[in-house]
Amino acid sequence: MKKDNGNNSFKAIDNDIGISKDRVIDIVLAVVCIIIVLLLSYAAKYTTFNTDDFSFKLMVRDIHQSNENIVIATIKKIHTFYMTWQGTWFSNLVMFTLFGFSLRILHLVVAGTVLLLLLFIFLSIREVIIIFGFQHYNRMSMITFLLVIFTGMNIVTPRDNFYWIDGCMVYTIPLLFGLVGTSVYLYGLRIKSRSRMILGSLCCVLACGGSLIMGALFNTIFLSVIIINYVLNKKVVKVQAISFGIVFLGAIINVIAPGNYIRQGIESSDRASLFTILFYSMEFTAQTFWNYLKSSYLPAICLILIFVLAHKSVNKIDVRINPICFFVGIIFMVFIMYFPYALGYNTDLYVVERVAWVIYLMASIGTIFASIYTGIWLRHHFGSEFSSKEIPSKALAIISLLLINIAIVGSGTMQIPTFISELVSGKYKAIYTDSREIEGLIECCEDDDVTIWHHLDHSNIMRGICLMDYPEYMGNSMIANYYNKNSVILIETDN
Repeated sequence: MKKDNGNNSFKAIDNDIGISKDRVIDIVLAVVCIIIVLLLSYAAKYTTFNTDDFSFKLMVRDIHQSNENIVIATIKKIHTFYMTWQGTWFSNLVMFTLFGFSLRILHLVVAGTVLLLLLFIFLSIREVIIIFGFQHYNRMSMITFLLVIFTGMNIVTPRDNFYWIDGCMVYTIPLLFGLVGTSVYLYGLRIKSRSRMILGSLCCVLACGGSLIMGALFNTIFLSVIIINYVLNKKVVKVQAISFGIVFLGAIINVIAPGNYIRQGIESSDRASLFTILFYSMEFTAQTFWNYLKSSYLPAICLILIFVLAHKSVNKIDVRINPICFFVGIIFMVFIMYFPYALGYNTDLYVVERVAWVIYLMASIGTIFASIYTGIWLRHHFGSEFSSKEIPSKALAIISLLLINIAIVGSGTMQIPTFISELVSGKYKAIYTDSREIEGLIECCEDDDVTIWHHLDHSNIMRGICLMDYPEYMGNSMIANYYNKNSVILIETDN
């Protein structure tokens, strides 16, 4: 009689319970993903009005108080903004429409945007993972999603993108439409559906009507599909070229706006040369990846992915392109996203958080994908050299590299655990309560020059009302204008 070696017993238990080890892993990963997504979305209820929000609320209030038809007045305001301030035509439409609603409604808008954005980050990742040929593509997609969320929030928090209404409308909502379009486009590419590819490109047109970095990002993605297909098949597919042309048109409408050039003239009387702007862009690109090397687990994660996937079987895909090309492409993507920002704002290495977060997020996604492809490429080209006996020694080398990285440059702060801790402890609720109380005191004060003594809690992840102890600060002047005050200052107390 054959001896039971224990594995058969475990399989029997699996059959009795009706659930396998793989299924348990998938369920655990799904639960973790869902919890993180729901918590990030739930925190939107503590979003409050801040800085630019008051300027847009004032403009929308003037529209609603005018004798003109609201729809016609809104369209005229959007056109005026396009002609005199900036070309973000889709974001302008969103802002001048939504700022007419109450804060409670805007909480739902922000929460829904965060929820859908994270969902379509996952779906976009899933389409690429399926193209890579993984048998357990849902599991690999969830793992990749968690890696992206942890590493993408590790250096720059999404505070200005998730929990600031203006930042959400200018950056996050266009990014959402871009990711919807990208996932639909990649799905159409996979099943060879021209209509879905065109539909995806039309969604990305709306993304290009947000910040110019969105136009740079999604044009780079659509152009990359054309280049990869040409390298592999030596031809340009018509529907891919048309899709790219549609996305490019959305960006052009943004770029040619007269308001962009008027705004640059207002904000900077001493313009930098094109060479200087290119240098800034390259320097920031290098700084981005250096920050990842010294402050994130991303390099170690990518090394582990390369190592593991060099041993893991996946369905056969075309791996004729050298993986170095993909890493170069990721570097170029970061550069091309920063270039319009540097061109528009004429700045040096200081980059506002709402821009930096999008760039770091996409750099995380791209670098992880390039690492996955590298592992697959190594298996296909040098599979015989990666024997199972070598795994322990190679694993030890990878762990050593990770420990050296941590010892030399530090491990960085993991923002997701910090976010969960602050949310559960009630810190975000306190920030929201303090901010609303301060706004209420300003509104009720009968003096034209308002001084508020009040405690205001702070967080790197959740925005509170932004006021300083001097009236010239931008946030102070915007809220003063909204409430018809000469000046507003906040002097923070201990409690």
